[in-house]
Amino acid sequence: FPGIAVQAAYARLREGAEEHAAGVVAAFVGVLILVNGAWTYVDYFQRWGQLEEVRGFHQAQLATVARDLDQQVAAVPTAICSSVLNEEDSFWRSGRQSIRFMMEREETRIRWYDCGSAQVVPMADGEAQFYFMNNATFGEWVAAPAEASVFPLDGGTQRIVADTQRWLEELASHVSTPPQIEGPLQFGEEMRFMGYDLDRRNLPAGGAIELLTFWQVSAAMPAERSVFVHLMDDDGQLLAQGDGFSVLSDTLMPGDVVIQLHRLVVPEDTEAGDYPLFIGVYSRLGDRPPLPLIVKGEEQEGRLEITSITVGIP
Repeated sequence: FPGIAVQAAYARLREGAEEHAAGVVAAFVGVLILVNGAWTYVDYFQRWGQLEEVRGFHQAQLATVARDLDQQVAAVPTAICSSVLNEEDSFWRSGRQSIRFMMEREETRIRWYDCGSAQVVPMADGEAQFYFMNNATFGEWVAAPAEASVFPLDGGTQRIVADTQRWLEELASHVSTPPQIEGPLQFGEEMRFMGYDLDRRNLPAGGAIELLTFWQVSAAMPAERSVFVHLMDDDGQLLAQGDGFSVLSDTLMPGDVVIQLHRLVVPEDTEAGDYPLFIGVYSRLGDRPPLPLIVKGEEQEGRLEITSITVGIP
């Protein structure tokens, strides 16, 4: 607005004043611009760039990750935690869509996931690296690797390097499997169900449970894969659910392990009793049927009862 006002004043003076008046106004405008530049230099080029809102909009922490990846000599299996996984948003680009413009070399194969509700463990003969932004780290709901090297980067970003095989051995002690079925449990050709970890099996009506499901990738997957968790009543009707797969599934590679957190809330009017808990794998696109459950080479209905929940006991 000051610029528009000065331009209008200049035009007015130029129309009705003598020729030297235009020169005076031009000099005044030049001085005004210099003073304004000196006055706002610190705000524009120093303070403004440090604001969290500005850094977040320009994905400054992702740029830090890209620079760190560019400096690495050898390719290391990599997983990046990002809360922005929606690639259908026309306004905001996901980390995967943006990092390709930030890296100088070709993008390495990166697994993308949201560490608020999932954890990816890349397939590796030895170590893999995990990038966390916005001061995030491994979720409290999953056992972090006992031995890991932490490398702080700029702006609340860090790289953590861990031995994945040792970590998976540590996680195996927390995994339960459905006792009624022996052998590997495969959903389609893409995902093998490794087991689950449930925080409690007894709860009052209105209570909540947290379930971890463990999956190993068997084959390349499309981007829209998800996992359903359904608590069913005695009539086969849905009582509570906790669907989710907080991973860009098409970035996963065979051998990768995914740990997914599911939260279910039982309605307050639920009658006391035992209720079965089912899981399955499906596509988020359209009304496609869930992937079939394959047990010992035979296809079955695309859901698996893993345990039962007792409602009515505090």
